[in-house]
Amino acid sequence: MKLDSKKGGLAMKVSTNNPIPGEVNKRRGDSKMLAPKWAQDLTLNALLYWESQGNKVPNISLEWRHRSGKQSTGTAYGQSNRIRIRQGTDRVDAKLVLLHEIAHQIAKIDNPYEYHTQRFWDIVWQLYRQAKLPIRYCLWREGKQKNMA
Repeated sequence: MKLDSKKGGLAMKVSTNNPIPGEVNKRRGDSKMLAPKWAQDLTLNALLYWESQGNKVPNISLEWRHRSGKQSTGTAYGQSNRIRIRQGTDRVDAKLVLLHEIAHQIAKIDNPYEYHTQRFWDIVWQLYRQAKLPIRYCLWREGKQKNMA
């Protein structure tokens, strides 16, 4: 499935995986699914915002799963521009994780070795503010993430 959006002359494509509905990953016990509409929209809006600031944007492919815990996890695969999210039960946390992984893909456009550099953090905080995520929660979650890294 491909999403096309043209807002203000900008065109963006976000791909989502197309698994069998309800397919279960037997190794982990989590279910595969299409990225929910809110996640597709959040991705598209983040990329449109970033491009409107005069920056390059990647075409991103989303893979989505659910997990039973409250917090979500994510991974950005730089060479393929693929993002894999395991969504927990907390929607705000899932949004934060998705934007965090999008920031990795954006940062890797100019430097494939970007990880948690200052440039990455500048990007991620701009995306959090643009998406109007609760900044106190973001500070807590990202502080927790830094301590685990």
